[in-house]
Amino acid sequence: MPVSPPPGLEIRSAQPGDITSIVDLLASAPDDAALYQYPNLLDHPDALRPMHRAWVRELLQDPTSLTRIAVLDGNVVVGFSSWVRRAPNPDHPGILHRIKISEPLALDPEDGQDGSESPPSIEPDKTRAEAITRVRERLSHTSPFQSIPRYSLQGLAVHASHQGHGIGTLLVRWGLEQGAAEGVPVLTAGEARGVKLYTSKALGFQIVKGSEWWLDRDGQDITDQEAKEGGYSHWESIHGGVSGAQVVWAPPGLSLGIEGVIYRG
Repeated sequence: MPVSPPPGLEIRSAQPGDITSIVDLLASAPDDAALYQYPNLLDHPDALRPMHRAWVRELLQDPTSLTRIAVLDGNVVVGFSSWVRRAPNPDHPGILHRIKISEPLALDPEDGQDGSESPPSIEPDKTRAEAITRVRERLSHTSPFQSIPRYSLQGLAVHASHQGHGIGTLLVRWGLEQGAAEGVPVLTAGEARGVKLYTSKALGFQIVKGSEWWLDRDGQDITDQEAKEGGYSHWESIHGGVSGAQVVWAPPGLSLGIEGVIYRG
C-alpha cells in the first residue's frame, strides 16, 4: 500500500540551481528502457550523468517544455516530470506544434556542473539500443494521437529511496489538472513499471490499443499473440526482456474515438 507523501513535500517548476539534484535523481532511478539498453548500468550508476545533464539543461532552456519537480527540505529533488503541450498550428491548419508553456531559463556554463571526476564510460548493448529506437520510431509514426491537441508527459522519475510514497502520482496529476482545465487529453508512454503506475486507479490512464510492444533479451520483437497467450515469456524482465505501451487519459466528460476505440474520461 502506498505511503503518504513525506511532510514538507513541495511541487514546483525547476530552477537552474536544481540541475545537479535532478541529475542525481535520474542516476538513482533508471527506467526499464535504460536498464535494458545498458545491462551493467546498476554497476555504474553515474555513467549516464553527462547525458542526463545535457538533457536537463536543454529542457530548462526550452519554452515549449515545462519541468516540474518534487522537493524535500527546500532543495532535495526527489521527483521529476517534463511536460509538452501540443496545439493546432495557426500557420499550418491540421498540423500540431509545441506551444510555449514556460519561461526559458538563462543558464551559465557552470550550472549543473558538480565538480566530480569523469564517470566511467559505458556502452549500450547495440542490438538492444537499436531495438528500443525501432519501437519508439514505430510508435511516433503510427500513433493515432498525432492530430489530437494534448499534453504529453515526456519524462518521469522518482528517487529510488522515495518511491512508493505517491510522489510520481502527484507529479502526473499536475498534467491531468491542466488537461481537465483545457479540455484536452494527456498522452505518455512507458515501459512495464511506468505503464503500471499510469493505469493505476489513482491516475486512470488507458492503454492505447495497438501500441503495446514486447522485446526479448536479444532485441527481437515478440508478437502480441505470443505475449498474451503466455506461451512465450522471454519479454519479461526476469528473462532479460522489456515491454511497454502508450497510454492516454481523457478529462471527465470527454470521449476520444480513435480507430474504432472509444477512450472515455
